[in-house]
Amino acid sequence: MGGADTLHIGRQNQPSRRVGRPPRLLYVVSEDWYFLSHRLPMARAARDAGFEVHVATRVTRGAAAIEAERFVLHPMPFARRLSPLASLASILALRRLNSSCAPPVTHHVSLQPSVLGLIATLGRPTPSVNALTGLGYSFASATIGAKILKWAVGSALRLLLDRDGVVSLVQNGDDRAVLTGLGIPASRITLVAGSGVDVARFTPLPEPADPPTVAFAGRLLDDKGIRILVAAHRLLWARAHIAALPSRREGLPLSLLEAAACRRTMVATDVPGCREIVIPGKTGLLVPVDDAHALANAIDRLSRETELRARFAAAARDLVVERFAVDVIGPQIVALYRHLLGAMDSPYGLRASQHEAP
Repeated sequence: MGGADTLHIGRQNQPSRRVGRPPRLLYVVSEDWYFLSHRLPMARAARDAGFEVHVATRVTRGAAAIEAERFVLHPMPFARRLSPLASLASILALRRLNSSCAPPVTHHVSLQPSVLGLIATLGRPTPSVNALTGLGYSFASATIGAKILKWAVGSALRLLLDRDGVVSLVQNGDDRAVLTGLGIPASRITLVAGSGVDVARFTPLPEPADPPTVAFAGRLLDDKGIRILVAAHRLLWARAHIAALPSRREGLPLSLLEAAACRRTMVATDVPGCREIVIPGKTGLLVPVDDAHALANAIDRLSRETELRARFAAAARDLVVERFAVDVIGPQIVALYRHLLGAMDSPYGLRASQHEAP
């Protein structure tokens, strides 16, 4: 495990920086709301560590919030649906931005911005962090179309990620194994567990009065398990104090991390990402994918066993504070940025013990 946890990045392509000027860090994110909801703690940690933070994203309603953080905003033409023309427009816009902004480090967030952003930097020695969170529909779905897309994406990733100065950032060991299985060298992969939870904002709350209730902890998407949760509710007649996420695959679900920080019991599917925070018998219960009966039984058990809920919820809060809080994750990601800038004398790495569930 130790070999996969240490990065060895060639230093011959490190960009030069003007003495006394803060290093620029460019985030490339498909949606402004996603940056604000899932990457803001990382960006704040980088800003507070002395980086000049730039954000390239599709702007809808998040411009004021991003600029209020003293980040430089660059509106980008990211399309909600992939198409050759839309992808080409995004690549050309990113290439122009890289020329004008000249960031020493770029952080691509999720699969689409990573692929498009890496294509945009071909031929240019720009170190980059590529956050491949959850690995998306093509790796989670079993349809023929998804399998074809997985082959195409896997081939592109092998070409784009196995380059000097390019780091693949994953949130769980399962996704790291997927990338090594695709042929990405373990020395070019690092693991940081999410972007950090604000445990001062998400604080323990007393359980409400009975009857117990369950909150769906995810976006209203089929791949997040919403249909299976509805089926489980029908089996239970919708009795519901518990956070449920019957997803098919995750990077590291922020919704469950925030629920755990608020000292809530969790039930989730036994898939990559979910099992990083839902530890069976300690912080919650795991159930098989797409199994409404198992989900209903787990919810029913947690609804009936008050002491079990309280024990799971307390352990979940402790786990978030120990491993996933902002002040834990922030220094890890800043250390990675500094390593890419050549400011660290030794390679960046995470101890194997940080990756293993307690």
